Amino acid sequence: MVKCSTEISFSSPTQKEKTENYLKPEVLRTLKEVPYKILLPVDLIGSYEIEEINTNKMGNSTEVNITLTGKNSETITITEINTTKGFRQGSSYDIEDAQMKNVKVKGQDATLINYKNKLLSLSWVDNDIFISIRGNISQDDILMLANSMRRID
Repeated sequence: MVKCSTEISFSSPTQKEKTENYLKPEVLRTLKEVPYKILLPVDLIGSYEIEEINTNKMGNSTEVNITLTGKNSETITITEINTTKGFRQGSSYDIEDAQMKNVKVKGQDATLINYKNKLLSLSWVDNDIFISIRGNISQDDILMLANSMRRID
């Protein structure tokens, strides 16, 4: 009697391994200077390339500006600011040139402004981090990008 057995196994890389493989060395160096866990579009990291990350100290907060290039060579800017003593943010726009809509990002209330020049701006607060995404991308793409944001070390 001949016995046979087969085995199928799958091991997926950790989030950290996947993320680090797509980041430029200068981006990784800048990320190490940020005093909080920022959010990156981890689920879409292969579709969007992180071109540059800049940080600015603002009192007790640190502002992080992330420049992405999208699949159609569009430029997208993600701004993140850690809120240390509460946070209020307002948006002003000309109602003839833009429309505002309330949406949800991972269950959080968010504000989406759609400008006539096809620029979209989406902003929300994730725990203690204010996040804003701006770019000439579709509403579906900006919401998909926002919902793919995950905290990284």
